[in-house]
Amino acid sequence: CTVLGPGTIDGDWMGVSLLEDRVTLTISDVTIRNGKVGILGFARQHDRARVNATNVTIEDVGDWAISATVIRPDGLTVTGAAATLYAVIADRIIGTNIDVSGNGAIGIKARKLKASNVTVIGNGGTGVDVARALLIDSTLTGNAAGGSGVDLRSTGRPRLANTTCGLSSDGNGGTWGVCTND
Repeated sequence: CTVLGPGTIDGDWMGVSLLEDRVTLTISDVTIRNGKVGILGFARQHDRARVNATNVTIEDVGDWAISATVIRPDGLTVTGAAATLYAVIADRIIGTNIDVSGNGAIGIKARKLKASNVTVIGNGGTGVDVARALLIDSTLTGNAAGGSGVDLRSTGRPRLANTTCGLSSDGNGGTWGVCTND
């Protein structure tokens, strides 16, 4: 499935939905806004969907902005997602130029995150919640301000290069010693 912009999907309940197993969405130069869900990549528990997103903006959606098994972004901006749980959720996220800021809950939830030039600022929950992370040239600050203040929660030791974060968590009450306030 391919969605090529420039263009805007405005006010639909769901911007783009992938309701079949083993589907790949390639989407570029598109803004999705003012709906309930931005991109739904899995409707059932075992669906496997991939999203290749280039210069995609998802803003002011009522729930999660994007969900898929694998997300490969090169220019993904997510802001204003009310999200009761996560703004962005995937098994794996591999990409660059990602900005997930100003959302209502956890910014990014993934098993593996391997990315550069990532900005995750001012989300209502933890900024990034992963099992494993490799982040390069990135900034994670000011997340979960009314709660834990955790910017990066990882069950495995995160690998960071030229990356700034406020507070990390190992998920067991400790920190990784990789962020400013650890």
